[in-house]
Amino acid sequence: MAVTLRQIAEAAGVSVATASRILSDHPYPQATDETRERVLEAARDLGYHPSAAARALVGGRTNVIAVACERPDDPHPVKMLRAVHRIARDFGYHVLLSPGSEIADMAALLHERRVDVVLWARNTLDGAASLLEAVSAPHQTIIAVGSPGKLPAGVLTAYWEQSEGIASVVDHIVGLGHRSIAFLAGTEVGTGSKARLFVEHASRHGLTPHVVSAQEDEGCLLAGAQMARKALELDPPPTAIVGRNDEIAIGALHALHEVGVRVPEDISVAGYNDIAVAAYCAPSLTTLATPYVECAEYALGAALRSLARRNGQPPPPRAVKFPTRLQARQSTAPAHGEPYRRPRKWLVAQASP
Repeated sequence: MAVTLRQIAEAAGVSVATASRILSDHPYPQATDETRERVLEAARDLGYHPSAAARALVGGRTNVIAVACERPDDPHPVKMLRAVHRIARDFGYHVLLSPGSEIADMAALLHERRVDVVLWARNTLDGAASLLEAVSAPHQTIIAVGSPGKLPAGVLTAYWEQSEGIASVVDHIVGLGHRSIAFLAGTEVGTGSKARLFVEHASRHGLTPHVVSAQEDEGCLLAGAQMARKALELDPPPTAIVGRNDEIAIGALHALHEVGVRVPEDISVAGYNDIAVAAYCAPSLTTLATPYVECAEYALGAALRSLARRNGQPPPPRAVKFPTRLQARQSTAPAHGEPYRRPRKWLVAQASP
């Protein structure tokens, strides 16, 4: 049976009105510190939990954060989502995860006042600006986290630049003496894609970039293995491979091992995102660490701290950039003097019907 305010008031020796004001954290200077502590202790002893629905009716808030994420099962946003849940818990909020959600889905939640905060973490961050028209309460706020392409106007945004990350990876590979580099792009297309950025940065080094694509989205690990095999057919074969993400790069490591191509002795491999397993591959994967967690901690923390103040309002819109970091590990090494000979094992596999 639910514990009532009357029971708490009786246990603490105060009126129901006093217990209600203290438990709702309502300004009440008449209550002494000793009275406040008695009420809070009685609530703890009786196992009291305030009604979220009642609080929403009084204050117009739901204490719910909706997260719009492209693929929450993708290893890349997992750490970010854990950080979101931790911060939400600390501020007394619940998280509504909306996989594959579109602008219309988030707009409906805002318009119907089902959420207080929308954290937009889809691939195109500028979509967050479209949600401003759906805001229907003064306390509702929208924040954006990720790599923008185009920054959303009027929204608190914490982001990193994809172009800087790709440049770091290319510079690292070129700095090791590699001149023939293949980028495993999967099905990614678009003017702001990592593949296009790779072509731009490789061209600046005077290289002829090679982009290998996948016909269908069959899963990043499988696509990475298939594209690595296709990359070996290039003439001359590349001395370095860069995966669009870590899963693609790990799939490539598996395929290269299967056909007897040594990493990094014969070919270097790098990824992008620095997912948890990247450091535990054999060899450990060189990759670009993105500040997903730092961006979420900054943006969501700023939003909830602002809303927690008396008569709390959303934080002012601004855009804050966080740096990416190259994690150089065992899968990349200096280039050898000449293209390696394709191993016999690979040649036999290619000749098989």
